[in-house]
Amino acid sequence: MIPHMLTYPIPEPARGGSPTRVAAGVHWLRLALPYRLDHINVWLLEEDEGWTLVDTGLGSRASLQQWRELFRTVLRGIRIRRIVVTHYHVDHLGAAAQLAAERGLPVLMTATEYRMAGILHERTEAQTTAVRVEQFHRHGLDMSRIRAVRDAGDHYRSMVPGLPAVDTFLADGDTLRIGGRDWRVITVGGHSPEQACLYSAADGLLIAGDQLLPDINSNVSLRPELGEENPLGDYLASLDRLADLPRQTLVLPSHGVVYFGLHRRMAGIVAHRRRQHVRLLQACAEPRSAADLLRVLYRREPDAFTLGLAMGEMMAHLAYLHHRGALELVSDAPLRYRVRSGYPGWNEIADGDWFDSPSH
Repeated sequence: MIPHMLTYPIPEPARGGSPTRVAAGVHWLRLALPYRLDHINVWLLEEDEGWTLVDTGLGSRASLQQWRELFRTVLRGIRIRRIVVTHYHVDHLGAAAQLAAERGLPVLMTATEYRMAGILHERTEAQTTAVRVEQFHRHGLDMSRIRAVRDAGDHYRSMVPGLPAVDTFLADGDTLRIGGRDWRVITVGGHSPEQACLYSAADGLLIAGDQLLPDINSNVSLRPELGEENPLGDYLASLDRLADLPRQTLVLPSHGVVYFGLHRRMAGIVAHRRRQHVRLLQACAEPRSAADLLRVLYRREPDAFTLGLAMGEMMAHLAYLHHRGALELVSDAPLRYRVRSGYPGWNEIADGDWFDSPSH
């Protein structure tokens, strides 16, 4: 995505942890994360009866201490009324249970996201890691890199130490009345199975979660927990749904800065995926596994943390191309794919006639 194709009305949030006003009654708060992607944006929606918090950050000791300091200082006197969680990932759900318990708050999220969180939370981190390692081995990852993934481990339960009792399960098309605004729930898939975005038609505001980040592409990984078959197809179909929103929609993402340019951003994402698929089809003239193809899309060898993300995304690419009939499975040990015999090649993709909707 070319940065100048987007417009950034507020280049950065306020320093020192203070909320930044984005629109009347809509405030932007940035929390620290201990990762390369070092922050998450959470949103405070103001109303007379108490404010609504959208997403919570990690459930780590440091994150909870950050919240306590915010309530002692810049949020002093503000009563949080409820918590909306966009999806199950640790930086969105992590602190929800603790904040809800300490302040007596109801929590709202979609049923599929809550079920996914429950599956991961019921397992030990060693069990979750073992499932991922087995999947990566089937897709051709060698033992030295598998050991690196195993050693890095999975930290879901430590970053989401408890699950909140959900008061209301959100569904696509629901309306939340907050501070005199109607926010329509739009559920999207791919990055997670049933992520909830919130859209205010009256003010042209979209709380987009991780679906449409301004300067990085959302990770779309094939994960075995819910029997996912084609998460990248789900992600691209979700872009079709968001394409119906007006062009002057202000996007409030979970990482990066708020921006105008919704349709330009989606076009950039689709073009990027199309280029990736051309390269993968070219590489699959001979049978290739997901592990074989990592160097096709990623210039540098991923570290132990990003290796899991890279493998998950590569498996999602191959599942998508297989689902569309471009690749055939030719080996089970490990899983290897090649361009399907008689398939016309990558011209369909290069000509732009690959995705389901002409809106792209």
